[in-house]
Amino acid sequence: MSTFAWDDLRYFLAFARTGSMQAAAKALGVNQSTVQRRIAEFEECLGHRLVERHFGSYRLTALGEELCPAAESVETAVAAFKRHLAACDKGLTGTVRVTCGSSVAACLRRTPLIDAFHACHPGLRLELVISDRVLDLSRGEADIAIRLGEPRDEALVGRKIADASWALYGSRTYVERHGRPSNPQDLKGHFLVACDGSITDYPGAR
Repeated sequence: MSTFAWDDLRYFLAFARTGSMQAAAKALGVNQSTVQRRIAEFEECLGHRLVERHFGSYRLTALGEELCPAAESVETAVAAFKRHLAACDKGLTGTVRVTCGSSVAACLRRTPLIDAFHACHPGLRLELVISDRVLDLSRGEADIAIRLGEPRDEALVGRKIADASWALYGSRTYVERHGRPSNPQDLKGHFLVACDGSITDYPGAR
């Protein structure tokens, strides 16, 4: 087996996740022929076929399927290495992508925290990625995540920064018509606007 570059592994993973050369090319921002060529070079270095033709399209071989978890572990380790290296750089420059939900973003805009951050690190550009979808930090979708609850990924380092309060609210008219619940059991039969599936794992949502 010859030595291969990490970038070759990145092309293989893009195909494994999307299931097509065209979708992998779109995800990587390159053309389809580049993806095919880089995967072929990767296979040549390994001395094994990872992708095969199947009814006019492509699919992973059995070995390709088997190697996917290990390849993802390498991807996570490389991302962690890059983050650690960036943290060691005393002259911090570049962009820091912070992901948070829309409600958290609204709170951040009303505080002096962002201005204070820029004062401490003038070489850094802070980019807020406002999304209620949980972005994958290990894959580089964001650098920092502000989330409710404990991190689910053991590879991530979390720190509590604030308390979040949860409560039930009802209009005065609704309460006058249906009564005020005094305990969770009283909620049976009430009309509720509940949390959607994206946040049901948060402690307050339960």
